[in-house]
Amino acid sequence: ACGDVNGDGYSDLATIAYTYSLSRDYASEFMEIYCGGPQADTLPDITVNPPDSMSFLYLRPLGDVNGDGFDDIGFTSKYSRSSNRFYILFGGSFTHKLIRAMISNYDPFFNGIGDINADG
Repeated sequence: ACGDVNGDGYSDLATIAYTYSLSRDYASEFMEIYCGGPQADTLPDITVNPPDSMSFLYLRPLGDVNGDGFDDIGFTSKYSRSSNRFYILFGGSFTHKLIRAMISNYDPFFNGIGDINADG
């Protein structure tokens, strides 16, 4: 569950999917977002490629971080063997913004913690 990223009043679902090419021995990852509603979707409504052309590691719902009425998704992307990057995918516009580059040998994990300063 990723919140209501398209603002229609229904919860949405985000998954990490991939395609694999045997001829190239290469996997291509992408995020698929299925928008909720009265009828279940069988095809993704929105597809997002990782910004670094690398792989997704984690994605989590963050709530409405920028106050535009759409829930947002935080995700990490593997940038290199020792570097990961944290992004926010803004619901509604589905644009992403690099928040922080992290140098780590470990996969980063994060979680939204709600409105800690009560600013809405």
